Amino acid sequence: SYDQVMLGDPKQELAHNIAYGKPVGATAIYSSQYAATGAVDGRVNEEWSATNPAAYWLLPNNTLGSLIVDLEGEFLIDRIDLQNTHNGGSRDRGTKEFQLLVSLDGLTWTPVVDDLLSFYDSATSALLNTPLESFEFTEVWARYVKFQVDGYYGVGGGLAELRVFEAVPEPASLTLLLLAATGVGGYLRRR
Repeated sequence: SYDQVMLGDPKQELAHNIAYGKPVGATAIYSSQYAATGAVDGRVNEEWSATNPAAYWLLPNNTLGSLIVDLEGEFLIDRIDLQNTHNGGSRDRGTKEFQLLVSLDGLTWTPVVDDLLSFYDSATSALLNTPLESFEFTEVWARYVKFQVDGYYGVGGGLAELRVFEAVPEPASLTLLLLAATGVGGYLRRR
């Protein structure tokens, strides 16, 4: 299941999103205007013009597929936020069933989420009213994150935004770490 995320300060959200601007590839794209890079560009609207490529990734009609983000390092993660596409003003497609998988080597994948995305086909503007959906899972080490489209609304799948977040230690864990560090430091000073 998921929680809808209200869009706050975009600069602050992007500062914590470790997928922002990272290398990304896809099994297929509708056209070069709807490249996988649109899913990690930080733009949370589906604006499009001839001089401004789409801020979202689309699969070809009636095609399943996936995109893979290289985080360029190993991170302990526990949350991924997704924003479904509705293909701008066309509102003719979006991802329905999907999986999120993680990997350290890009070869062996571990599923962390198997769920559904909401579809907002009644959007009256190009976007702005399609929320991010937040998916939390048990923390796991990952270098690669795969978003796999297993089903779609309308004529095909895609994704407007994918954001990955590092796990934040619980306050109790931080306290234990501080106590351990203080205890070790105190022991070394007494010697």
